[in-house]
Amino acid sequence: MHDVFEIAFRELVSEHLLKDLLSNYFQLDIASIVSEHDYWSDAWDGLPRIGISIAIADDGLKTNVSGYSFQPIADPVLGDLAKEAAKVFQSEAVIGDFGKHGIEAIGRFLSYLPDGSIWESVDSSDGPIDDVMPIRRIE
Repeated sequence: MHDVFEIAFRELVSEHLLKDLLSNYFQLDIASIVSEHDYWSDAWDGLPRIGISIAIADDGLKTNVSGYSFQPIADPVLGDLAKEAAKVFQSEAVIGDFGKHGIEAIGRFLSYLPDGSIWESVDSSDGPIDDVMPIRRIE
C-alpha cells in the first residue's frame, strides 16, 4: 500500500536537508529517500522507500513537498514529522488538518511553528493554495 503526504515550509529547505530529515525520522538509509519518479521504478518494488517531489515558490510557503511512502503514515505521525521539521528547519511547517473531514477540511491546515506551538490555519491564497494564515493556537 502506498501512502501520499504533503508538507510545506515557510522557508526554503534544500533537498539534501529534507532527505536527511526523512531518513532520520523514518529510520531509512538516505539512499531510500528518492525522487517521485524513482519511487515508482521497478528497481524499488517491494523495498522500503519514500519518494519526494519538491516545488519552490518565491512567496508564501516557499518549499512544497509531495511525498509517497511504501507504508501508510498515520495522521499523528505526519503531525509529529511536521513538528520535528519545524524545529530542525526553523520554519513554519504546514500539513492538512487531519482532524477535519469532508467539506469542512477544504482550506484547513495545521501550522507547526519552531517554538513547538501548533495553530489551526486557513488558506489565504487567491487561487491555488500557496499560503496559509494561522487563526487559532491549538497547542
